[in-house]
Amino acid sequence: MPKLTPQQQIRAGLQALLDNKGLSQNDLARMTDVSAANISHLLTGRTDKAMSEEIWNRAAAPLGELAGLRLLSTEGYNAVVATCETARADCGLAVVLGQPGFGKTAALRHYFKRQPNVYFTEFWYSMSRREFFVAVARALAVDAGKRPTLAHLIQRCADKLNANTGSLLIIDEASTMQPEKLNYVRELRERTQHHAGIVLAGVPYFYARLERQAAREREGVPELLSRVGTLTTLPVPTKKELLAVCELNGIGKADAKALLSGARLPEYRTLGHWIRQQRAQAAQ
Repeated sequence: MPKLTPQQQIRAGLQALLDNKGLSQNDLARMTDVSAANISHLLTGRTDKAMSEEIWNRAAAPLGELAGLRLLSTEGYNAVVATCETARADCGLAVVLGQPGFGKTAALRHYFKRQPNVYFTEFWYSMSRREFFVAVARALAVDAGKRPTLAHLIQRCADKLNANTGSLLIIDEASTMQPEKLNYVRELRERTQHHAGIVLAGVPYFYARLERQAAREREGVPELLSRVGTLTTLPVPTKKELLAVCELNGIGKADAKALLSGARLPEYRTLGHWIRQQRAQAAQ
């Protein structure tokens, strides 16, 4: 079977996203900040119009990393899924903590892509409050209009989440948020608490920092912590799990055992890099 090009992978991934979530092409355009005409062009595979790399990258953003690993139901993956399911069922606020490379983001994206009324976004340190909620609105495929106020953005996002009881908003990289920005997430939480869940995901120091700030009575932090219903910390990947991931992704037992023979085991991200290198060498 011929290997798909990156553009074909993007096209197939976007079509699957539309099918799984019942989105329209206009919804996808709002999510990615790509025009509806260009979305149509990407999906139909027309060859009469060249598309810039920037447009392809923006369109691919909801899909995460291309050519990723096939995922295994590890203890960490199952913990992420259970946390998301609990947050949806309880319309609660949950926190998922994991060291870099433990599979947190991969598991969250995998869950997002396959579940209806589940939305995924990321916070970046350089984002302003308004920029973040513009990103949330895009993730929700909300048409917020031109240059909406922050209050309008938050309300439109809340309205979309409240439209379907059991909706879930996943916010990755939440550990880069400062308290004043988390206060706006708390506001969104309060406006959606009877209809939707929210998952904040970050590294372990995120929650420890929140606890310190709450002890100092940093404005809004004690209120945010009091709303956390589920706290999940991902376990360290085991050698058995790492070997199983290798096998699932076509790596022979001998090669996998050789990689994992050192005193310090790799985490999933490092393992993924190694598997991709093995694939690339095998394809040559």
